[in-house]
Amino acid sequence: MQFKDKRALAYLAALSASNFVANPAVAQDAPAGNSQAEELDEVVVSGYRASLQGALEVKRNSDLVVDAISGGDIGALPDVTIAETLVRLPGVSGSRDRGNQSQAAMRGLGPRLVLGLVNGREVASSEPNRNVRWEIYPSEVVSGVDVYKSQSADLVAGGVAGTIDIKTIKPLNYSGPTLLLRAGPVWYEGGTDFPDYDPYGWRGSGSFTKSIGDNFAFNIGVTGQTQKNGYQSFQGWGFNDGVSNPGNATGDLDGDGTPNPTPWGAQTEVKKLEQGRFGANVALGFRVGDTGEINFDAMYSKFTIDEDQNQAWFGRNGTTGNWANGSAGCYNAPASSYTLVNDVVVAATLDNCFASVTNVIAKYTEDKDLFVTGLNGSFDVGSWNLAADLSHSAAERQNRWAAFRSEVYPATMSFDMSAGSKPWLAVSGDPSDPTQQSSPSWLPGLSDGPDNLEDKLSAFRLDLTREFEGSLKSLAFGVRRSERDKDFFRRQQEYISPSNGTMLPASLFSSYSIGEFDVPPLLNGDFDEVIDAVYGGMPVNPMAIVQSSIWGVEE
Repeated sequence: MQFKDKRALAYLAALSASNFVANPAVAQDAPAGNSQAEELDEVVVSGYRASLQGALEVKRNSDLVVDAISGGDIGALPDVTIAETLVRLPGVSGSRDRGNQSQAAMRGLGPRLVLGLVNGREVASSEPNRNVRWEIYPSEVVSGVDVYKSQSADLVAGGVAGTIDIKTIKPLNYSGPTLLLRAGPVWYEGGTDFPDYDPYGWRGSGSFTKSIGDNFAFNIGVTGQTQKNGYQSFQGWGFNDGVSNPGNATGDLDGDGTPNPTPWGAQTEVKKLEQGRFGANVALGFRVGDTGEINFDAMYSKFTIDEDQNQAWFGRNGTTGNWANGSAGCYNAPASSYTLVNDVVVAATLDNCFASVTNVIAKYTEDKDLFVTGLNGSFDVGSWNLAADLSHSAAERQNRWAAFRSEVYPATMSFDMSAGSKPWLAVSGDPSDPTQQSSPSWLPGLSDGPDNLEDKLSAFRLDLTREFEGSLKSLAFGVRRSERDKDFFRRQQEYISPSNGTMLPASLFSSYSIGEFDVPPLLNGDFDEVIDAVYGGMPVNPMAIVQSSIWGVEE
């Protein structure tokens, strides 16, 4: 089970500059003798309704089942990533990661069955599969999105559930402002009461589009963001239940011959999150006479996560789990008690059983890069249209979770995880006391990662199309070839403290309580200072690769 607090977002968009200037209208009498009326410039005003009409035209003119989001829709909504825009469409749902929409599912099928495209091209992914985490695409660099819910021969194959095609600006077809600037603060309510943390961030972007003559246009855009969000949770570890998990050895506490599943343990957790995003895009458009057009585009996006974590693990030593009835004496001790609901232990007090409390100070980091570029041309040759497209994309990801651990053993632990009520847990004493923390050799520091993933994808496509008048509208031929190379490996390490179990300096630590749950206080400390003092740092050993984790794919 997991309970999380709610968060609120306040985003202020400020400063928009355009090449359209509104001058005051002044009425005056025409000079005598001047009978020629002054010619006025045409003023066209378009708003949100126009963007809806544009999306409707895409649906109406397509032979496929398709939904569309125009640039006006994206700019009018305060979405952090394009994923938050996607889930507004019918039939598209999303899953959140660290407060933001991340992955998209369609028609009840999972994200792994959704194919992601950029300007009609399949792109590399920073996930171990074909799945796309859409938060890497800032909404500011996207001019439109088409979501296909049916298949067609001219779509890139692979979208079993559907295909999402992100479109960037084509300068030759652009009719919006020349210069567009946005900036503002971002504030999340979650985490305002956490120590050593503030919830303030920022968001800004700029885009410049210019036509030079009738045959050349370009666009340059940048976007950046720092987003902070903190949240707390209480999580159960499941039950020692031999029915749902036949490998478990469930004990019989009351001796009636019926096994009594018991909780493996639980944990409280606070995450103090900072996410950074930087994106840049450039597009060039060339018009070749009246029958040809060449377009070049490139986009780069960098997404980082820096997350400080404070955790407390309750029952890591297995006391609460009662494996093979090994803790029956604790549950049935004179000062102990437990509550059964349908023969399952949902609440208990374990006296003099010394169930463990593991204090964890950890950090999770993630660094993702995506580069997408392509060159395409379209030419009319007689009655035929010839289109060619050459593209390349590359994605990289590194992520690591590292932790300091200290363990204490309070004499008594009580908990209540009954259905319909907020769970709580209490222990005797203060397990987060800064003067009682140590790092014995049998409880080393942990490093899961860095994980390294690289994905490279190159493709070439050639299309030949002819349109007709009458019942046969068009005839199209095409060929596409792609080459993909994807590799992954993981590192894992342990770090032994030279202190060998002696008490660590209390000045390294502090403690605090969280307000949403009735649980013991959490141990806190500066992660970098703690690991430097306890382990002498956590350097990465390039050779500490988990051999079973290595894989590569070529297609």
